[in-house]
Amino acid sequence: MKPSRGLLNKIHNIGETIQPEIDYSDPVFEQSEDLYGSDLDDSDDQYVNDNFRDGDKSTDAVLCCAMCFTPVSYQCKLKGNSFVSKSVVNLFVDDTSDDSSILASSEELMVTPDSNKRRLRKKYTNEKRTAKCVECSNIVAHIDESNNYIFKDVIASKP
Repeated sequence: MKPSRGLLNKIHNIGETIQPEIDYSDPVFEQSEDLYGSDLDDSDDQYVNDNFRDGDKSTDAVLCCAMCFTPVSYQCKLKGNSFVSKSVVNLFVDDTSDDSSILASSEELMVTPDSNKRRLRKKYTNEKRTAKCVECSNIVAHIDESNNYIFKDVIASKP
């Protein structure tokens, strides 16, 4: 006969939070210094400014991948409904496209006059440039013709 879950929880104290005993007479322990170091926020902000931001170092948000929460941009601007950035981290550019689009583009190039072929080739090469997260390979941005990253599947937080 299997013991019930309630019995196991009681025997092994599952679900109970154990708090350490605090000796208030200890002069080293101060109530206000539990776990938060406010000076660390300033040093972290300075580190990000020095290593990940360019130019005027202003930003509208810090962007993270929506699937794995990896930071993908520390400096971006809000344009309409999306974020745009030139500086990114933890992304790789995926220029591959599926076979159906390659076939469609090659058929279209075969029947198109020579004057329009260059424009069509540029259209198809720019259309499939995507940026993916290095951790989970989630598509987080598309890259336009001037190499701006236009983010679409990200989590934005205040800088």
